[in-house]
Amino acid sequence: MPAKSKKQRKFMGMVHAVQQGKMKAPSANISKAAKSMTQKQSGDFAKTKETKLPVKKAKRKPTYSQVAKSVRKTQGHNY
Repeated sequence: MPAKSKKQRKFMGMVHAVQQGKMKAPSANISKAAKSMTQKQSGDFAKTKETKLPVKKAKRKPTYSQVAKSVRKTQGHNY
């Protein structure tokens, strides 16, 4: 599975390095990800080419129910 952004690719590169024993886990998130994934999975993310990847993954558009909920909040309704 390819990485969706440069940040995700960098994170998975660190996870892969921890799994191989090349570095110590710099954070709890990396340690947790290293324990929950196989080396092949993290390697697939880490080897993604960065040329056309965005720096950060774009946010998803809000759903209709999320928009309606925020409108109700701003108008003072609690239903």
